[in-house]
Amino acid sequence: MRNSIVVLTPVYEDLDSLKILANKLYEEYQKQLYLVVVDDCSKKHPISKENLGVSNLKGEIITLRKNVGHQIAIAIGLNHINKNLKEFSEVVIMDSDGEDRPDSIKDLKSTLNEKKTDIVVSSRKSRQNSLYFKILYSLYKILFSYLTGHRINFGNFMILNRNGLSKFLEIKDIYIHIAASVLISKATYNVKPIDRGSRYRGESKMNLYNLINHAIRSFAVFDKIVFKRILIIIVVSSLFLIGSTYFSRPDLIFISSFFLLIHLIFYKYIIIQKKRLYVFHSTFSSLSTIIGKISKI
Repeated sequence: MRNSIVVLTPVYEDLDSLKILANKLYEEYQKQLYLVVVDDCSKKHPISKENLGVSNLKGEIITLRKNVGHQIAIAIGLNHINKNLKEFSEVVIMDSDGEDRPDSIKDLKSTLNEKKTDIVVSSRKSRQNSLYFKILYSLYKILFSYLTGHRINFGNFMILNRNGLSKFLEIKDIYIHIAASVLISKATYNVKPIDRGSRYRGESKMNLYNLINHAIRSFAVFDKIVFKRILIIIVVSSLFLIGSTYFSRPDLIFISSFFLLIHLIFYKYIIIQKKRLYVFHSTFSSLSTIIGKISKI
């Protein structure tokens, strides 16, 4: 099966979209495809072979005992593939909602082979989002670059070869934020601009709070780098504050104090989030404690 690919997709209460994705994937790749679905403890619409509706599709359904979120669900799926599906040469991570298009896998695969790289991630050529979202996303990218020294303009949709998968899974914080873990890993990667698809069904479950929380998680992966940068900022701000006090400039005292406080609060929030995730993750230190069952499709 060295020419075949594994497609890994996490799903939570979105059976209708998964059915459409499974059919589209099978139409596109047929016997080359092996689909791994991580059912993130769906209660209303649990995933099973019978309700997927694709008779000749091959793959597995990993059913989790507890809802853990997309990032941890993906990390669980990758660990399972690495340990148990060694015959496959490439792994694709994609969402099941339709925004990651099945026909784009060929573009990712082609770039992976052409560039001789470990991972190819997809960036959006264009975004059909509100102006409000675009402004917030632009601010997030600027802040991420400012505090980590890295540029992030991609999400979970990516392809990894075996070497890339092994290097990727060496990152202990992979379950916190998949995209940020690519940046900090030793794997080589390329970015491929790809058109975004339309959702198959319904609206996104990601509200503003969830989006902000997800963004904060990306900083948590780089907490050591963020700490060093904020430490430098604190030293510079403190010197500026001392100078402002010496020259009796209350306006500059306020600005430097505010600047200092904002950075301290932001870093504290990152650490709180990371500790909370560590506590949650330590509960499931063994995959056997969180995986309810694994069934063949």
